[in-house]
Amino acid sequence: MSNLNNDNTQEQANINASQTSVVDASPASENNPASENNPVSENSPDPVLSPNPVATASVQTAGEEADESTSNAHLSYEYYVSNDGDDTNLGTIDAPFATIQRAINQVGAGDVVNIRGGIYREKLLLEDIHGTEDHRITFQGYQGEDVLISGAKEITTPWVIHEDNIWKTTVDFDVSQLFIDDKMLTAARWPNITKDWDQLDDSNGANPTPGSYWDLGTSAEIKSELEEKPGHYENLEEKHSLSSLGVSIEGAMLVRYGRDVTEVTQHKAGESSFAINGTVNLSDTDYLKEDGKIYYFTADIDLLDQPREWHYDKDSGELYAWLENNDDPNTRSIEARGYTTNNYGDEDDILLANDCSFLNFDGLTLRTGTFKLDRTTDIEFDDCRFLYSGHNTHMLGADAIYNKGTKYEQNANHWGNEAGGGSSGVPANITWRNSEFAYSYDTLLYEGNRGRNFVVDNCYFHNKPSGGGAIWSGGTKEGNVIRRVTAHTIGKGGIGKVGNGDNEGALVELNHIYDYHFHGDDAAIQVNRGSVAGLVIRNNWIHDLPGRNGIRFDGDPAGMRGTANHNVLFNVKRGTRLKGDQHTVLSNLAIDNTHVDINVSHDKFYGYLDPDKKFTDDIIELYENRAAGRREGEEAHQGNHYSIVHNNLGNNNNIAPVINPNDITNNRSRNDLGNNVRNQLRDPDNLDFRPKQNSVLIDQGTHISGFTDHFIGDAPDIGPYEYGDLDYWIPGYQAEKASMPIAPNGSITVKQNADLMWLEGREAISNDIYFGSSVETLEFQQNQENNIFTPSNLEQGQKYFWRIDTVTDDQLITGDVWNFSVPIAQSKPINIPTVLVEDEGNEVDSTGFGAVSYPYYIGKYEVTNSEYTQFLNSVAQTKRTDDKPLYNTEMAEDGGIIRNGEDGSYSYNTIEGHENQPVNFVSYWSALRFCNWLTSGNTEKGMYEGLVHGDANRRGEDAWANGGVALANENEWYKAAYYSGTTDGANGDSYWDLATQSNSLSLDESNYGTLSSPSVLIDVGSYQDHPSYYGTFDQTGNVREWLEEETDNNSFNSILRGGSSGGDKKLVNLYKSGRVINKRKIQDAHTGLRVVSLLPIGFDEPDYQNQAPSWIATRWSLGESIAGENFSTSLIHSVYDPENDPLSFSLLSGPEWIAVDVDGLVTATPSAEDIGSHNVMLRVTDSSGSFGDTEVPVPLVVNTLVETRTNPDIASSWAENLERTPDSDLELGYSLHLKEGTEAEQAEARKQLAVLGDSVDLSDIYQLDITAKSLAAG
Repeated sequence: MSNLNNDNTQEQANINASQTSVVDASPASENNPASENNPVSENSPDPVLSPNPVATASVQTAGEEADESTSNAHLSYEYYVSNDGDDTNLGTIDAPFATIQRAINQVGAGDVVNIRGGIYREKLLLEDIHGTEDHRITFQGYQGEDVLISGAKEITTPWVIHEDNIWKTTVDFDVSQLFIDDKMLTAARWPNITKDWDQLDDSNGANPTPGSYWDLGTSAEIKSELEEKPGHYENLEEKHSLSSLGVSIEGAMLVRYGRDVTEVTQHKAGESSFAINGTVNLSDTDYLKEDGKIYYFTADIDLLDQPREWHYDKDSGELYAWLENNDDPNTRSIEARGYTTNNYGDEDDILLANDCSFLNFDGLTLRTGTFKLDRTTDIEFDDCRFLYSGHNTHMLGADAIYNKGTKYEQNANHWGNEAGGGSSGVPANITWRNSEFAYSYDTLLYEGNRGRNFVVDNCYFHNKPSGGGAIWSGGTKEGNVIRRVTAHTIGKGGIGKVGNGDNEGALVELNHIYDYHFHGDDAAIQVNRGSVAGLVIRNNWIHDLPGRNGIRFDGDPAGMRGTANHNVLFNVKRGTRLKGDQHTVLSNLAIDNTHVDINVSHDKFYGYLDPDKKFTDDIIELYENRAAGRREGEEAHQGNHYSIVHNNLGNNNNIAPVINPNDITNNRSRNDLGNNVRNQLRDPDNLDFRPKQNSVLIDQGTHISGFTDHFIGDAPDIGPYEYGDLDYWIPGYQAEKASMPIAPNGSITVKQNADLMWLEGREAISNDIYFGSSVETLEFQQNQENNIFTPSNLEQGQKYFWRIDTVTDDQLITGDVWNFSVPIAQSKPINIPTVLVEDEGNEVDSTGFGAVSYPYYIGKYEVTNSEYTQFLNSVAQTKRTDDKPLYNTEMAEDGGIIRNGEDGSYSYNTIEGHENQPVNFVSYWSALRFCNWLTSGNTEKGMYEGLVHGDANRRGEDAWANGGVALANENEWYKAAYYSGTTDGANGDSYWDLATQSNSLSLDESNYGTLSSPSVLIDVGSYQDHPSYYGTFDQTGNVREWLEEETDNNSFNSILRGGSSGGDKKLVNLYKSGRVINKRKIQDAHTGLRVVSLLPIGFDEPDYQNQAPSWIATRWSLGESIAGENFSTSLIHSVYDPENDPLSFSLLSGPEWIAVDVDGLVTATPSAEDIGSHNVMLRVTDSSGSFGDTEVPVPLVVNTLVETRTNPDIASSWAENLERTPDSDLELGYSLHLKEGTEAEQAEARKQLAVLGDSVDLSDIYQLDITAKSLAAG
């Protein structure tokens, strides 16, 4: 859509078509009687039918049939609305109405309201307006013109300078959000941010854009609560200094990224402590750190200190702003979300439909306001945009919070756009298609409870910082469909909780979910236990959601009979976390996930009360037959014993023991294949997940009817794609023109044999393909109906451009121009083992070194004699004529390489026993030429062009960007050696002193000597138990290593780091503080090199590196113990290690009477004084030293032997969770009393608790100990 003109004007079309009255009909109807709101009355002129009235009966030509047709004909009107119209007009194209509401008051079944382009500042109310199934009422933008319905108020009062660059004006409404040129300004805050959440951003929680809202480093952090002053808190000054702010923030609002917003009640300028009205979670073990101690302040004029910030004073009505470039706001278009009452939610509604049906809304944009559908069914939104729907009221202060409660949701438009749900017997039949939802602080779309038949089809959701996922659909019933949704740049959740509470099935397919922030114990596609049965999740891409699961079937006990097939999941926490039983899990691909790839869980399902009924067709009976949950111990776990699991592919898989071997076949992991599964795929880094030619995945799968029917070859391939398929399915929102290029636009790592693929335009029947080496030289290649094109003769080091034009039945839609590059010699002459160094954007060490803003690969080891020998045999048959030889004859005596033959036909061999020792006697110039050879196959060009004395030999930008190989620069080398991974990981510092993750030197950890007692070189990586944090070896000792920097551009010197086995005075050079400046031409026994690249260095994917063990569940329990009795349980079944390494366990924190031995046995001896719940934190460590800690505290409950226990009063908690209770007939305000009882009695108690809805898990809020004989409520 084009940009809208804010002057609200348009040129009236000069249309004077003749109009013919077909029937004498008054527009006032039973639905729209003449009234104050409907200006049409007996004295009003009759409207004229539009030139093309819609008739639903066909024209008949003879006899009684014609008479019957005429009597049953339904004549519909077309009305027109324009900014240039008048509500006293007839609503024709020549005499349009001025307001949409005027047309609403006129419409009847079958009518069409054509809205001309412009801005309409109206609140639209539709009450008791009904079309019919055959004669729907349509509100549409006229012929594609841009129609904006806006709830924003224009700022028309004059602005004056307040002070410096800050301007102010006075308004007569309260302001919660301010806009300039349709984009939100940032409410003044401390600490500052440089990019707010509504701006487009391609980062995620693992590497948020520095300085942005998403960067939690921009938040302040509470250090502690003051013991002498409860409710007073000390700011962590080392992170952001509150005392240095120099002003009092008393009266400001404290906002946590999680749940709470509260007022600062006490603070003095220059102090680091403050008091608030409420409490803050100070748990050091809260893995959801954004829900814990971090915060920011807002709603204080003293915080307005940079451009693009604003502030509003509710008491005075004064509005303040500082614009970019110090612009004068009198010259700009500025609007606000404004309120004249305290009914913020009601004022935000700009489209409200009460008791309506069979309405269509096409081509409309709603901005700065929400739609709300109440008791309204059979609605379709097509090609609509919902922008800045809801927002918080932080700027309006404490009163705006406390009049509804202290929780964060009550300080926001919690519902956002709301569909209203429905009653279980009446389908809602509401569809959103081809639409966009964006820039809402909390909810983008809430479907409501109890409704049925909600369809979200081909929609785009993005930029939402708080609340749950993109769509709130967990309370819907039958017919929930989420198809072709793209969702990204969202704070929490995923696409939302999906499934149907009545276990009647749902469909989630072809969605693309990525780039989320803020860790959470949820998933991109989260399904509660009562919503799994009949649910199908297929053909989705889910990636870059750090700290989250990809797909999770949740619950304890979990649900049954869900399906997940042909999904692609990468760069998440767990690819799948599928609890429960009787699921169908087929042909999924999961790689590069931090904990586990394919997890078909054994835990949190406990079998069946009546084994004879486990396969019943009655879903309610099936669910009631589940054995009780919340139990620990491997003997109790029976998850997925009867599931069907075939053809799944992942490096690290953890699949439960399916009982029937015919139900679990042809699943593959790196342990099965012997190497990284990525090696079997064409190019996963560029989103090509098909099996490569000759892959062992081809034709090796199991055919499952209804799922793999269209396989190619003798059998299905393993994974979600078929080798040789002519089409490549790509998920996500389908625009009118082609999108989602593969390789991704701008990629610099495309392989020479790449295919080009794309997501076709929405109505495409074929595609015109253009390709060339520049934008100006794009040439038409061919027209084709499929979406795979193979370009010919791609050259290394070349940049290419391409475009796909979409051919539809009635038009040609020109596509965007995309580009990609093929790197120089991406397949390197030799393999160099590397490790990936991430944590980009880390801070420098106290030495000033170590900060690197990008991920990179660095040599796991120093370059070896064997590797350097291959280099010499390739390029050094002839001696160089300059003074920079590549081979030094001393290598044969004190190194590991010998030279044979004569000049012109030299050959080289490693000395036996020295093959894997680091090469030495290498000059700086030889090191650079080695990098050039790895980059281009040529010693004189590649990474370093023009190797000369006295000049800095800087990296070639193109060669580096295309995956070339370089010497490590000092920051890259330093970070790989000494960084600890956390801000306090190295005994309170971010960096270790040595590259062995230690601050003390030991001959048991590295190879070094002293001047009086030099050591000898040994094989690289000999100290396997003492790697750096990233997994490099020998950066302390063996040989010192050349770095890329020269000390200056005019010297003959460069830098070496790492110390050597030859000994250094006082061993200082082995530490991070040690750096040696030496002549670049030096070649000695103690000097070698290590290399870096943006890509792995070799022909193929590196072998998969050891992955740390992890805890299977995020939230779990050690179980229950009895005061005065010994307790024990094993941890061995609560962890997962991909390599099946020997594991050891340890207790990080907990009561003194709880112990954990090295084999994972937990023992406890609680006393009567310990009755209650006690938390522990645990660690599991593998044989390489890699470890995983529990993410949240793990409770152990201590009970009395036999006693009636009362659950806490749940009334207030449920009152704050009203979204969970409308479907319940639970009478709030009582406690639940549970006594010890049999398994059947416990089951009966759970059935009574089910009045809350099967999707509601009370134990998420309380530890419900169902150990009683009977249940008494109230």
